[in-house]
Amino acid sequence: MEGSRGRHGGAALGPPAVRCLLALPLALGVAGSLMLLPALLREPGQDARYYIVNAAICLVPATLYALAALLIVAAWARPVVWIVLLACGLALSGVGLFYLITFGPGELFLVPPYLVAVSVVQLAALSKARKAAAGGSQRLA
Repeated sequence: MEGSRGRHGGAALGPPAVRCLLALPLALGVAGSLMLLPALLREPGQDARYYIVNAAICLVPATLYALAALLIVAAWARPVVWIVLLACGLALSGVGLFYLITFGPGELFLVPPYLVAVSVVQLAALSKARKAAAGGSQRLA
């Protein structure tokens, strides 16, 4: 089946059209994170650290979401990369939950849990493909 195996020997999340659909929420997360940057300029008279920290708060999640979206579309299947993205998604989810508890509902933090879910699904697919490959090589021996 076309698109059933990713580059570098791992399982992908489906055919190209499905992968593009799965990457769409992450692409929207990139856009949402980057849309917060102009709000920084509306805060005149702040210390330079204020701008640096807030720019990082916007750019780090946007970079992670963009990386994950590109990896999904490209069917990149390195477990180490997905484990790192899983850890980053968990950290961003924790930060989002902290802000939700501390400041109340203001923004919906749906993209970090989605990144966690996509990473878990990708790792499960890689594990399943690895077990199937190991089973196939044992049958040949």
